[in-house]
Amino acid sequence: MNDGSFRVEMPGGVGAVGMYRMRLEGRRGLNARAERLFVTGNGGKDFPAFGVGVKAPVRLEWRNVPAVVSRRKALTVEWSGGAREGWVGILAVSRDGMEANATYCVASAKDVRFTVPAGLFGNLRGDGAEISVMSGNSEYSDGLHLMGVFVVKREVGVTE
Repeated sequence: MNDGSFRVEMPGGVGAVGMYRMRLEGRRGLNARAERLFVTGNGGKDFPAFGVGVKAPVRLEWRNVPAVVSRRKALTVEWSGGAREGWVGILAVSRDGMEANATYCVASAKDVRFTVPAGLFGNLRGDGAEISVMSGNSEYSDGLHLMGVFVVKREVGVTE
């Protein structure tokens, strides 16, 4: 499409009741400068067929990716880009066998930095974790809550 948009056909399956999701990474025809994504879906058991437009997620750059995080020290996350009127989420997940632990913080995207408080990574297990920094925006249309999210994931070490 030449109007700054991209059209996506959602599969018929439902990830959760009333929730559709699709990874757009590497999609042919996806314009990185698209301003809106137009999404259509066949619906599901509890949700009728639909067609809506959502503001496209805005590329985010995580500027200070650490090699290691401490369970006891604060971590300042800095970014550029992202949806200025939206939010940035910081998610740390670790796995130890069958057990997984997570920490999640949210900041206003326009702040360009957020400090995860000391000790908040205290629940991370093992010696490694995956940290995701996400830029997102939300809007409502025809009774639907629509979110566009851009995610940067990195593996980091975890120390005391």
